[in-house]
Amino acid sequence: MKLVNDEGEAVSCLEVEEKTVSVLSKERLHILKMLAGHSMYAAEIARAMGMDAQALHYHLKLLHE
Repeated sequence: MKLVNDEGEAVSCLEVEEKTVSVLSKERLHILKMLAGHSMYAAEIARAMGMDAQALHYHLKLLHE
């Protein structure tokens, strides 16, 4: 998995803000790993994780912030 900044440039782990790391629960980390492989619709992610759509959108919102 590659971390990128808002400009799409790769960043090292040392450049990741503490706030960014704090939002990575095991569910959100799993979502990122799934999306690192290929694009997926929210419904596909929710189904693969056995999670309802509302819970998934909560996690996606935190990742977006």
